[in-house]
Amino acid sequence: MVKAVSASQEGQSQKIVAAEKRIAAQAGQNEAQAISLEQILQNLSALQQKVSAVEKQATSASSADLSSVKDTLTKHQEAIDSSDTFRVQVNAEIIRLRKQINQLMLEQQLGSE
Repeated sequence: MVKAVSASQEGQSQKIVAAEKRIAAQAGQNEAQAISLEQILQNLSALQQKVSAVEKQATSASSADLSSVKDTLTKHQEAIDSSDTFRVQVNAEIIRLRKQINQLMLEQQLGSE
């Protein structure tokens, strides 16, 4: 009977040792996972800061680009308006010259008759 109890205790002792080894291994894995999780959180934080910086840069660039485009469009519209005004003046002068030419031709025809 003593041998049976002794064998049973030895079996339980081996089970306890094996369980302790598994617990120690699990504790090591938990610690490694905690370290890995901490590194992931640090990387995530760094990436969030970079995204924020890029968003700020994109916003400021968009405002500057929009302002530049507006300035360019304003200059182009001014040039178009100037060309339109000049075209009206040139057309008026052409019409005046045509009238003078027609008048001279009419006078020449009347003078030759």
